[in-house]
Amino acid sequence: MARDPSRRFIARQPARLKNNFFAAVVFAARLRLTTQPQCVRDENRRTTAKVLNKTDTKHRARFTGARREVMKNALIVAVLIFSAALSIGLMRGLGRGKESLLFSAASGKGLVRGLWQGANEPPPNPEFSPADAFYIRSEPRLGCRQRTYSYSSGKDCKGQDGEEQFELAARSKVFADITRMASRLVAEHDDTTVAVTFSAMITDGGSGSGPLRLRALVDGNEADPGEITLTERQYGHAAGYSFTFIATVDKGIHTVQMQWSSTMRSATSLLRDASLLVTVDSQDNAGQRLVAKARKPPIPLTKNSLAWTKIPQTDLDFNVPEKGGAAFVFASVSKMKQGNYFQVRAVVDDAPYLASPGASAFTIETTHKEARSLTFTTKELSPGLHKVHFEWQSAFTDVMSEVELEAWTATALTNKGLTVIPQGVPFNVTQDVFTEVPTLATEIQVNELSDVAVTFSGVGNGYSEVYATVMKDGNALGEQASMLYHPDVFIAPGQTNPTSVSNRGAQSFTFALKDLPPREKPYRISVALRLKKAGPGWSNRGTLVSNATMTVLRKHRIGPDLAVGANVGAASRKHEAIIEPVYGRRKVLAVVFDPKRSDAVPVNGAYMQGVDDMLFGPVPSAKDYYRVVSGGRLQLDKVAVLGPYSGDKGAIDPTKTNHYWDGAGHGCPGVDEYNSPYKEQIVEALKKASDEFDFSEYDFDRNGILTAKELAIVVVVPQNKNFGETTSRFDPYCGNNNPFVVDGVEIHEVTHLYTPGTVSTPQEPNGPLASAMVAAHELAHLVLQLDDTYGPVTGVFQNNGDLLPCPSKSDPTCQTRYVNTAPHAISMMSHITQTRNGDASSPHLDGFHKLQLGWVTPRLVVNPGAYHQYEVQQSGEVLILPREGTDAREYLLLETRYETNGPLDARYDYNLMDSGLAVYHVIEPGSGCQSSVGASPLSCAPLQKPMCIASDLLWGTFASNLLRPGLRLIQPDMQHTFNPASGGTNFSETLFGANPGQDLLDGSGGGGMSCAPNIGLPGTVPQLIWVDGSASGYQLKGIKTDFAGQRTLFNIGIAGK
Repeated sequence: MARDPSRRFIARQPARLKNNFFAAVVFAARLRLTTQPQCVRDENRRTTAKVLNKTDTKHRARFTGARREVMKNALIVAVLIFSAALSIGLMRGLGRGKESLLFSAASGKGLVRGLWQGANEPPPNPEFSPADAFYIRSEPRLGCRQRTYSYSSGKDCKGQDGEEQFELAARSKVFADITRMASRLVAEHDDTTVAVTFSAMITDGGSGSGPLRLRALVDGNEADPGEITLTERQYGHAAGYSFTFIATVDKGIHTVQMQWSSTMRSATSLLRDASLLVTVDSQDNAGQRLVAKARKPPIPLTKNSLAWTKIPQTDLDFNVPEKGGAAFVFASVSKMKQGNYFQVRAVVDDAPYLASPGASAFTIETTHKEARSLTFTTKELSPGLHKVHFEWQSAFTDVMSEVELEAWTATALTNKGLTVIPQGVPFNVTQDVFTEVPTLATEIQVNELSDVAVTFSGVGNGYSEVYATVMKDGNALGEQASMLYHPDVFIAPGQTNPTSVSNRGAQSFTFALKDLPPREKPYRISVALRLKKAGPGWSNRGTLVSNATMTVLRKHRIGPDLAVGANVGAASRKHEAIIEPVYGRRKVLAVVFDPKRSDAVPVNGAYMQGVDDMLFGPVPSAKDYYRVVSGGRLQLDKVAVLGPYSGDKGAIDPTKTNHYWDGAGHGCPGVDEYNSPYKEQIVEALKKASDEFDFSEYDFDRNGILTAKELAIVVVVPQNKNFGETTSRFDPYCGNNNPFVVDGVEIHEVTHLYTPGTVSTPQEPNGPLASAMVAAHELAHLVLQLDDTYGPVTGVFQNNGDLLPCPSKSDPTCQTRYVNTAPHAISMMSHITQTRNGDASSPHLDGFHKLQLGWVTPRLVVNPGAYHQYEVQQSGEVLILPREGTDAREYLLLETRYETNGPLDARYDYNLMDSGLAVYHVIEPGSGCQSSVGASPLSCAPLQKPMCIASDLLWGTFASNLLRPGLRLIQPDMQHTFNPASGGTNFSETLFGANPGQDLLDGSGGGGMSCAPNIGLPGTVPQLIWVDGSASGYQLKGIKTDFAGQRTLFNIGIAGK
C-alpha cells in the first residue's frame, strides 16, 4: 500500500495541559472578538473551539505586558472558558477510556491556573544552547554485548579474536527491537525533518527463505518509507547493509528504535556489528539543513532503458552555507531482474556533471533484494539555495538490464561542520592488513570534547571479501572493523580459480569516534580497508573499490549523550548496563501464588481483583502511573492475571514453619532441589501456570529466552505488608547453573511481589496506593532495567564521621541514617512506602531517569540570567548545567517538583514532603568503571566520596551500584536520621525554594564547604562543586517557589560570563 509522504510523526506530548498556550489562545480570541464585526466574531468563536480541541500537540505561547492587563480584567470570560475546558477534558477522557477521566478533568482545571500564569508570566529564559545536529551510536559485537559479561571476565566485546563470533540471532515472529540500536534526539522546532541511517553487518545464516525485514520507529511510529527488505540473500554470507529512514517530528525529545523481523525465514539471521546515525534539520540556514523524501510504491518500480530518467520523489531543494559541505545520499532496496547492473547519478542544479562521483554502478548482478546506499557530493556551489535529484539508467551488456526498486530515500545534508571527500582514483584492495584508502582522509581540530561520525560509501567489485574501519591518527580501530563487501563467488567443478562473481555494488557503513578529548594538534581521520582472505590463485585479484566518499560529521558535545545512555542500569557495578530509551507497549503477566500462610490476607475473588486493579486499574495502579510519568510514552498491557495456584508444600498448621519460608531448610543440599524457598515459589507458580498458558508464544525473536521486554512476569504472593524483589539472573536450582525452563524457553528475569493488593492492613494503612507504587518500583527494575537509589545505612555512627558495624540488631547505639546524596522521597527508585505519618507516597521517577528514558527534554544552560522552570509534569523539561571543556559525563540537572493533593491525585507525586527545585549532581561512569580488577575512585569518578562523607565503610556500603554514587541530590538540609517513633524520617527539606531567596553557591567567592560532624546531624551547607572538589562555576541565587504558578524562579550565575 502506498504511504502518504506528508504523514508526520508527532511526538506524544505528556498528558498535561499546556497552560500558557491556552492563555494565549484565550487572549487572541478575546482581542479579536472585541474588535471585529459580529459575523467575524462568530466565525472566530468556531475557530477558537477547534483550536482548543487541538492543543494537545501544540506548545506554550508567551505573554507580554499588554496581555496581562486584559487577562486580569477578564474574570467572567475565565469562568466560561474554565467550564468549556473542563468539558473538553472530560470529553478527552471519554475518548481515551474511563481510566483517563480524572486525569483529563484535572487538565481542564489547569486552564484557570494557566490564566493566572499567563497574567504573571516572568520574562523569557535566556537563550539555551541549540540542540545537537546529529547523534551517533556504534555497537560492534552486539551478540556479545547482550550477554552482559562481568567486568571481571575481561570480555569487553571489543577487538575479540575471531571474525564471525558474537552474533545475535533474529528469527522473530513479529518485529523485535534490535539490541542497543536506539537513540534519543531533540528537535528545536515543530515540523522538523529527521533522518535515521542504520548500518549493519548481517549474515543470512544459510539457505533460508523469505526476507529479513527492517524498520525504524520514531516515537513508536514507522518512519518513512515503512518496513523494507534489508536482504533476501540466502548463501550464508556476511555483508554490510545501510538504509536511511525519514520522519518529521515536533519540538521536544523523541525516541528512535530500530526493529527487525524474519517471519518467513527457516534459518537464523545473524547481526554482528551495527551503527545508528540520526541527523536533524535545524531549520536555520546558518546551521545544519536536512531535506529528505521517501517512497515505497504499492508495486515496485522497474527500469529497463538506456535513457537517464529521474527517480520519482527524489527532487530536493537545499541550502548551501558559507564554507560548508554537502552530502547527497540515495538509499534503496533493489534487485536485478535480468542483465548486469544499473547506474545512479546525482543531478545538481540540472547539471549531471557537478556531483562526485559521477554516474555510478549501484547494483551489480544481484538477483535478490538488498538495501544499498551511496553518497555524492559537490564543491562547486555558491552559498544559497540549490536543488538536486537522482536519476537512473539500465546497462546493456548481453541483454538490457532490468532493475526493480522496492523502496528508496533521498537526502541532502549541508553543514559548516560537514566534510565530504570524494575518492580520486579506484583503490584495489589486495592486503590482509588495514590500508588507508588514498585521498579519503581529513584533519579536524577538536577544542572541546567531541563526537565524530564517519560514513564510508563506495562501490565494491571483485572476488574477495573486504573489511572496513575508521582510522584515527593513522591507527586502524580494529574493534570497529566490519564486513563491508562479500560477493558470491562461483568456482566451476574441477577448477580452483573463480569463474564468476555476483552480488556486487554500492556499500556503506557509518563508524563512530566518541568522546574525542580536546588537544592542540588536529586529529587525522581516514578510512581503511583490508581483505578478509584470498582463495587459491586469487592473490593478485583482490577487490576494486571505486566511486567512494568519506563523510565526516563532528560536534562539540556538552551535557549528557542522548545517543548512548548512562551505564547505571541494573547491576551496573558488575557488568555494563546501559539505560535505553523506552517508548511503546510492554506486555505484563501476573501469576498469583498462594503458599497457604495463615498470617496473610486471604486469597479470594476480592484479592484477585485487587491484584488486577493494583497492576492495571485506574488511579492508583502501576499501569496508570507509567502512563502519567512517561507522558504517554509507556503503555503496560495486561496479558492475564493467572491463578491463584496453591502451594503443594505449605503448612496449614500455624505452629509449623511454612515450607516456602524455610530458608534454613533450603541449603544445598537441602530439603529439595531448590536453593531458596522464595525461588521455589516462583518455579512452582510458573509451572502450574504453564498448564493454561504457553510461555513460548511470547518468545517473539525465537531465541529460546523469554525476556522481560517480550513478557514481563510478576509472581504475586499474598502478604500483609508490601515487599518486592526483581532478578535478571533467575537460578533456582542447587549445585549447577542450569536455567529455569518452562514450555521450552528459559526465563531469567522475573519479579516476586508480596502484597495485600488493594486491601489496607495495619502494616499498610493506605494499601491501594502503597501496593501500586511497590509494583511500579519493581516494574522499573523489570521493564525499564533501572537500579535502586535509596540510601539507608545502618551502623554505629562516630563523632569523627566514621561508621562501625552494629554489635547486634538490638544494640542501642545502632542507628539507621540516610546518605545525604540519595534522592530519597522524590524518586520512585528510592521509593519509601511509608513517609509522613506512615502514609504512602507516589513519587515520579527523578529527572535523571526520565532523561535517560527519553521522557523529558533537556535544555542546556550556557547563559547567565534570571530563569524560571515549571513543574516537570507541565514543562516536560529539565535544565542541564554542563561541565564544559572536559568530561561531558558530569553535569548538574535541575527539575521543579510540586507535591500533589492526595493519594488519588491523577498526577501522582503525592507525599513528597517538599516542593521546589531539585538539584542533582550527575557523574556518569566512564570506561574506567569497567575494570576487570575492580573499579577504584582514581579511575571511576562516581566512586569518589562527596565532601561531607568521611567514612569509607559508609560510602563503600552505599555505592553497591554505579547509580547511587553517580546520582547525587544536593539538599538544603542533610539531616536524615530514621526515627522509629514516627515510623519514618524527615525529608521535608530536600528541595530548594521553600524558604524564599535560598542560594546555592560554588565556593569560588570565598568560604569552603560546611560539613556537619556526621550524616544525620544538622549544620551542612551544600555547594555546587564538581566531583574532584573544584568549583563548578555555577551559582544559583534567590531560589524561590511560586505555588500558584507551579514553578520555581532563580538566577544562574556562570563564572566568566
